[in-house]
Amino acid sequence: MEIGPKTNGGPSERPQPPAESSSSSIPSSITKTRSAARRALERSGYHIQVKEGQDKKTALREQLGARLRRLGPDEALKVHLTGHKYLMMFSDGKLSYFNYGGKSRKMRKGGYGHVRKAEKASGESLAIKTPRKKGLSRETQIYAKMDTENEAALLQKIHQDGPIRGIQKAPKKITIHHGQKKKKIGLLGPLYAGNGKDLRSDSSFSTQPLKEKLRYLEPLFFGLNDIHGKNIHHGDIRPSNTLYDEQGPVIGDFGGAREGRTAFSYTQGYRHPERLLSTSGQNALIEGQKNDVYALAATIVDLLDGESSEVHIETTQPNEIRDQLTAAHEKLQERIEQLSSNPEAPGLKQLLLDMTSLKGMTAAEAHERLTKILDG
Repeated sequence: MEIGPKTNGGPSERPQPPAESSSSSIPSSITKTRSAARRALERSGYHIQVKEGQDKKTALREQLGARLRRLGPDEALKVHLTGHKYLMMFSDGKLSYFNYGGKSRKMRKGGYGHVRKAEKASGESLAIKTPRKKGLSRETQIYAKMDTENEAALLQKIHQDGPIRGIQKAPKKITIHHGQKKKKIGLLGPLYAGNGKDLRSDSSFSTQPLKEKLRYLEPLFFGLNDIHGKNIHHGDIRPSNTLYDEQGPVIGDFGGAREGRTAFSYTQGYRHPERLLSTSGQNALIEGQKNDVYALAATIVDLLDGESSEVHIETTQPNEIRDQLTAAHEKLQERIEQLSSNPEAPGLKQLLLDMTSLKGMTAAEAHERLTKILDG
């Protein structure tokens, strides 16, 4: 089942500085007007030095070329130009530049990061994720940066022996320079067609028979089993953290995931209300991974019936919070009962009930049982 438009992966080559004549490689469209030439470097924190008899447009091209030649591997220069933001970097000796500024290109705003659509001059679209700063305390900004670095490291490790089905592709970590001293990290990777919330309204998915929907979603079970086998706890599986393209769905957003210990981040409604979260202890990781399995079951139900398991809690009273979470869990059980009355997939009801029980189950067990349902 093919769903969503075809997307291309991000550049994977190791950037190599070009020859000294690289200033001529700067696209004329970037510096085509005198006013643009004046602003491009100055708004990015660089001051143009104009030689006698030289106009600012020529000076910009020469000095921007010189600045780009100083970029190391996996480094990019951010340039403001006529209301847009460009990232400029070298890949395989050639200059690549991405237009990624403007509100229209901001695709997702999470608690700790922004995801923007980046368009190359060739028309290829990628995604750039950067840690948030605006509206966050200094301490939280540090956590946002750590999460971004953690996501890159974990995904590289997950895919180190080859691509894993059902897991977001590993992005390329880059350093973005802005001005003489300012810099931040970013993740440059493939642009997915959408997330789970988009998938629910995609007619090529929603009109499929139940068993075909389950077959399409199977990679999520496979991917979760793989990362749990590598002692990784995701901690925040939900529809908006699942992505999809023409190759199928994947689990994404590994910023809060942890290796060898519990990830202490989750969305209310996507864990069992009576399973306590702990970051230490012999069984902490096991219990945390059981919450991942619960969250995957709730996500599958959301994708199949179009409702949401998320609970918005406004009270601070422990008893009231527990009551709301218990009510949401009971509502999920009712949704499973209604969903599983479909005779196309016998065994689905019990699988989802076991995945969301207090006893819980492993991702390996869940994937094995789903495979039997699909083969039956």
